[in-house]
Amino acid sequence: MIVTPFPTEIDEELSQTELYQGIKIGEDKFLLGTLTSGAFLIDKWGKLLAKFNKSTGILDDKIFYMAEINNSIWLTTNKGISHIEFNSPLTRFDDRVGLGGKLYATIRLQDKLFALPVREYIIHTKAITIQSLSANRY
Repeated sequence: MIVTPFPTEIDEELSQTELYQGIKIGEDKFLLGTLTSGAFLIDKWGKLLAKFNKSTGILDDKIFYMAEINNSIWLTTNKGISHIEFNSPLTRFDDRVGLGGKLYATIRLQDKLFALPVREYIIHTKAITIQSLSANRY
């Protein structure tokens, strides 16, 4: 197999890390695993679709092996195995998106999910916008 470099949105970030492995995902995506920055999902034009690292929920930023099985990704890391499931009907909202502790209420409005947190038994009047519901579609 011949690998031909092409420009991507993450060229600068890749130049500052050790690219260790790459695999093709479907017909037009690539997953690039690094030894210091996790994994990057890009399309065939080099556009960044997603970044997977410790801060986004995988066990470690050091990726040793990657495999695609039944439209999901398995990563072996320095601290264990991480699983990334595409097109899952479930979404996890936690302190990584600014949402921690108890919730008073949630509401969906114009394709966005809003959460009203309770902090120290005081209900905040400002809701936190968690994310666009159409985000994270790979």
